[in-house]
Amino acid sequence: MQGKRPKIGRGQIVAIADVGSGSAALAIVLVSARRAAQVLSATRVVLPIEVRDREATVARVGAALEEASEKALAAYRSADQKVRAVEALYCVIRAPWVRSTTARAQADFREETAITDSMLSSLAKRALDENRALNIANLLEASIVNVKLNGYSTTKPENQRAHAVTVTTLFSVCDPALEMAVRASLQKSFPHLLPVYRSSSLSILSLLDSRPGPNEDHLAIEVLGEATTLSVVRDGALTHQQVIPEGVHTIIRRVAPQGIPEETLNLVRMISTGQCATAACQAIQAAMAKIEPELVRAFGEGMAECASRRKLPNALFLTTQDDMTEWLGAFFARIDFGQFTRTTQPFVVETVSPADLSDHVLAGKNITLDTGLAFSIALVNRELSRA
Repeated sequence: MQGKRPKIGRGQIVAIADVGSGSAALAIVLVSARRAAQVLSATRVVLPIEVRDREATVARVGAALEEASEKALAAYRSADQKVRAVEALYCVIRAPWVRSTTARAQADFREETAITDSMLSSLAKRALDENRALNIANLLEASIVNVKLNGYSTTKPENQRAHAVTVTTLFSVCDPALEMAVRASLQKSFPHLLPVYRSSSLSILSLLDSRPGPNEDHLAIEVLGEATTLSVVRDGALTHQQVIPEGVHTIIRRVAPQGIPEETLNLVRMISTGQCATAACQAIQAAMAKIEPELVRAFGEGMAECASRRKLPNALFLTTQDDMTEWLGAFFARIDFGQFTRTTQPFVVETVSPADLSDHVLAGKNITLDTGLAFSIALVNRELSRA
């Protein structure tokens, strides 16, 4: 069972968890209608960059979420402000723990018919019933991401009249062991709340849908700690998704197998921003160039799978942890993956940072937000503001 979405009213205090492959975060947020979410406290706990098996990773991620929840709640309660109870709990889960797909269902009418919520829900359920690619027992979410009336997309279909309605729904399944660990951790800090689960795929689709201008087809790449998700989005729908076992932590281990991972990550960030010219930075830069063919092969294999039926769009939307944004953005723009694109030209890369989400998320004084958590907050803010 999932928790219910709260009514906005004068604003709701919402806890938002963000669970990745090698970290977990939690934020306490004030969500108000038609305003950016106000982040009142936020904490991310990152697992040490080391090799561990899946069972150990699940346990460590669950413990990291428990720690992040405790710290974020303590910071919220100790701040110089009037403390209100947390009224709703959301949890956004990322790769490799979730796998997502979209499906469409359509209804045609002999005459113009008023569109209702129950009609949209019925079409979403039909799309789920007809989807044989997912294990329904592990279903994490079923979210309507696009509605078309007479072939035209609309954000407010209810009470409009149409001859035809098409509903596109995003379905996500979750690793059952990870979901159990996450549920247990959240229960300790929020025993009075049932979490509403969402996927990182939905957070990316939601952000792109909210941007001004045309929502062009694109390849969304999310590079996390231990894995990368490649998602092909066409006409607002997720048409293919591929998860590869290559991420920030694996890249850092390749670059400096004997080094201290956190120090290596800091040097990579400094190199990317042109702030380092020491011998240590030169050594890391040389190592990065040396492992590049391995990364090209790993990402290329994932792209080849995504492009097996239809060539990829040239627009590439990249999200990753802040330390690696500059370097990975330059990597995907510089390497010619044109063999996988429909124009045979390299990707046109766009990266995002928390500053790019300021219309949806505003951090309070002395609060630092990473991109992943900012995405999750923006998703929840947009969903609740439209409710």
